[in-house]
Order: sequence, then structure tokens, then C-alpha cells
Amino acid sequence: MIKLYPFTSIKDRYYIVHNNTTKGIIDYVIDENDEVFIQMIKVYEEHRREGVGRETMEYMKQLYSDKVIYGDSLPKSIEFWKALGVTFTGKPEYKTRRDDLVHFVM
Repeated sequence: MIKLYPFTSIKDRYYIVHNNTTKGIIDYVIDENDEVFIQMIKVYEEHRREGVGRETMEYMKQLYSDKVIYGDSLPKSIEFWKALGVTFTGKPEYKTRRDDLVHFVM
């Protein structure tokens, strides 16, 4: 079972805890449109391929079942998001320092 615990020093960042073990971090905010923007999810290297990322996003969908969840994927993360069934909608509409991000909606 996934639980999220807030960092004390970084706003909008949470530890991903699974079976009493911290396995990663996630940054997200509720934006001005009352939608959930996933800024970043990182599963620690030693816990990858255990389903932690998938379970975390399933938890987020339950937690925010009444909200749209969206984000921007780095090229190296596209396969992860594809496996979750997100819809890719092209480049982000806002200005960013990166030109290789791909916008998605869950």
C-alpha cells in the first residue's frame, strides 16, 4: 500500500512510502484550475521495476478522482506513462526551458 508523506523542507514534495519503506519522491500541485499537475515522480533506482510508480499513480487517481491529472514527460519516461494509458497531447502550452517535453493527461 502506497502512502505519501510531505517533505518538511520542500513544498509540494512527498515521500513515496510502500510497506514502510521510502521508495521515491513525487512533486505535484493543485493548480489554479483545480487540476493536479504532476511535476515529477522519481522511484529510487533500487526500487524500480517493482510497480511503485504505477501504484503511486493509481493512488493519485483514487485520491483525486474528481480532478484532471496531467503533467509533462521527459523522453526517457514516455514508456512509463504509455504503460499507464495516459493521453499525450503534444508540446506543453507554456514556456519551458526544455523543448523535448511531451504533455500528457490521465
